[in-house]
Amino acid sequence: MCGIAGIVDLQQQRRICPHALTRMARSLVHRGPDEEGFFIRPAFGLAARRLSIVGIADGQQPVFNESRSVVAVFNGELFDYPELRELLRQRGHALRSHSDSELLVHLWEDFGEDMFPHLRGQFAFALLDIPRHRLILGRDRVGICPLHWSRQGDWLVFASEIKALFASELVPRAPDPKGLDNVFTFFCMPGRRTAFQGINAVPPGHYLRIDFGTVEHSPTVQEKTYWDFSFPDRGQEESPSDPAGLTSAFDEAFGQAVRRRLRADVPVASYLSGGVDPSLVVAKCRQLNDAGLSTFTARVSDRRLDESALASGTASALGCANQTVYCDQQTLVDIYPQVIAAADCPVVDPNAGSLHALSRAVHDAGYKVVLSGEGADEAPDSGRGLASLSAGCMVH
Repeated sequence: MCGIAGIVDLQQQRRICPHALTRMARSLVHRGPDEEGFFIRPAFGLAARRLSIVGIADGQQPVFNESRSVVAVFNGELFDYPELRELLRQRGHALRSHSDSELLVHLWEDFGEDMFPHLRGQFAFALLDIPRHRLILGRDRVGICPLHWSRQGDWLVFASEIKALFASELVPRAPDPKGLDNVFTFFCMPGRRTAFQGINAVPPGHYLRIDFGTVEHSPTVQEKTYWDFSFPDRGQEESPSDPAGLTSAFDEAFGQAVRRRLRADVPVASYLSGGVDPSLVVAKCRQLNDAGLSTFTARVSDRRLDESALASGTASALGCANQTVYCDQQTLVDIYPQVIAAADCPVVDPNAGSLHALSRAVHDAGYKVVLSGEGADEAPDSGRGLASLSAGCMVH
């Protein structure tokens, strides 16, 4: 992950304080410990903290188009960046780096706001079109990468994390009771609302189009949808009469998804529990790549909930080097303040503490990228055919 931040005067009349932008960037060092970069002009400023994964040597941010009229900062990864690079080269663009983040500015040149269907991955970005006096804040389809913003008069401040907004000293710190109610009602922060007044999240599958004020026009902030879940109408569902065909189609799509996520200029590891979803991910990794794979498993003290023995058996069967991280009750209590600081809101799910401990172990082992089966139970665990697929992955 990386961290991005920025400050904009919507009326384009006041200068950005470089110290405020620096404070915002420094509050995100944990997201991007490798490099930092800034773009500052009188009425706007962008900042990036980079965790270098793709294009390590030449992927510095911010990134620019050929004429430097479009500039962007980016968090995440575009999984099909090799194909996008070739497409843009064929369209006549000169690419200066090997990073995926540079592709954004050229896609904007060619497609404008229709660029989003070309973005396949997890991302949050800010793109500034200087001649058009326009800023785009975009977030991936399911909200893997965070992006928050706040409007204070004619100041617009945005960042990957809320703590960076506070670091600007332009955003007041005040709790939002309705946002806190969401946490304790839904166990998460759904939608745009956050735990703080005046601070919003860009929703998944959406982007903000911010047009700066001019002599003729007032500034505008518009939220737009570029993607949403689409479910078939009754009678239009995939037919279950061919389970072998459905399993084969899933295997192909699943393999392509895992293959794309293994694209990195650094080693990749994986979380592993005793569940179907992470086991499938690790099995597919081993099927696609003969190189060794390191896996990380949480061990809890309650034997009824502990899956570490199952995970260890899976790792052994697949030839993975598995590291077990002990997460007893006291460990979760001790780590809880760090979980709150990372989430920028109360966290009700104790599993978040285990994930935080696992992430720390991954970092201590020298890895920057780790795969996860989070949120995947509904797909792999929904049929016997997919259970046999998992076994097939392990055998082959």
